[in-house]
Amino acid sequence: MKRSPAWEGIKKIDFTLAYDYAVIGDGTVPDTVKRITVPTLVMDGEKSMDFIHPTADRLAEVLPRYKRWADELIFQAVQALPPGEVTRERPTLFKTILNTLNHIHVVDLVWQAHLEGREHGISALNAVLHADVADLWRAQLALDDWYVALSDSLSDQARGEMVQFQFVDGKKGTMSRGEILMHVVNHTTYHRGWVADLFFQIPARPPTTDLPVFLRG
Repeated sequence: MKRSPAWEGIKKIDFTLAYDYAVIGDGTVPDTVKRITVPTLVMDGEKSMDFIHPTADRLAEVLPRYKRWADELIFQAVQALPPGEVTRERPTLFKTILNTLNHIHVVDLVWQAHLEGREHGISALNAVLHADVADLWRAQLALDDWYVALSDSLSDQARGEMVQFQFVDGKKGTMSRGEILMHVVNHTTYHRGWVADLFFQIPARPPTTDLPVFLRG
């Protein structure tokens, strides 16, 4: 750190360390972690303070489980809608609720393939792989379980390993395993919001899928 160009600037605020340690306390995982309401990429290293490691591990465990929980709530609500509403076209990019949920599933499959180092065979991100919402949920749940199991199995070193892949449009990309996992969670949250908006267009009320609700249990 002393070799960093920012070192001189850091020294000027060293008096704030007392406040940092007052907040950190005994080094246990901060309760404020539970208040995070957006998908978060969490990174730590071998030189990080001791409390950082369990905090990063905790979030890496929580977020894929949060995705699975929220997916289940939204699918339950979708399946309870009046007949025809799931496939009714509305002013949105993927036209229908079913198509939007298929898009989430397709993207999850693409990143699963990248993480496994294999071809995914998907040429369009708007592909509708499941025309029945119940079939789609069974497939999505299996995929969500796979992501939870993968997240649980990754060591700190494995989360930082870089994965080279090719986007559907042919461009090359490189991301760490941890970054990919967080992107998958974030992407689902983003488009689950689209589905919630389509609920209001019906009109119907979507389920509450906020992270604090999940953490509250």
